[in-house]
Amino acid sequence: EDIHRVILFFSGILTISIHCAQTLRGAATVSAEDTLAQASHDLAAAGFTVHYLELRELQTLTTATDLSRDCALFVAATLGTTRLIDNIQISAAG
Repeated sequence: EDIHRVILFFSGILTISIHCAQTLRGAATVSAEDTLAQASHDLAAAGFTVHYLELRELQTLTTATDLSRDCALFVAATLGTTRLIDNIQISAAG
C-alpha cells in the first residue's frame, strides 16, 4: 500500500509540474500564484494534504512569478500517513 501511495504522489506531482509549466508558458495573463493555487486544489481533491507547493528561482530560491529564469517546483504533501517531499526543475521559457 505504501508503494502505491508513493507512485500516486510522484505521478500527481509530475502531472502538476507539467501542467504548471505549460500553463505558465502558454498564457501571459496566467499568474504563477493562480496556477499553483489550482494545482494545490487538484492535489487536495485527489486526497493529498498539501503542506507547500512553491515555484522558486533556482539561482536565488526567491519566489518566481513566471518562467523567465530556470525554476523549481517544490512540494510537500501527505497522503494518509505517508509524507512525501519533492522538487522538479523547470527550464526557463524561451
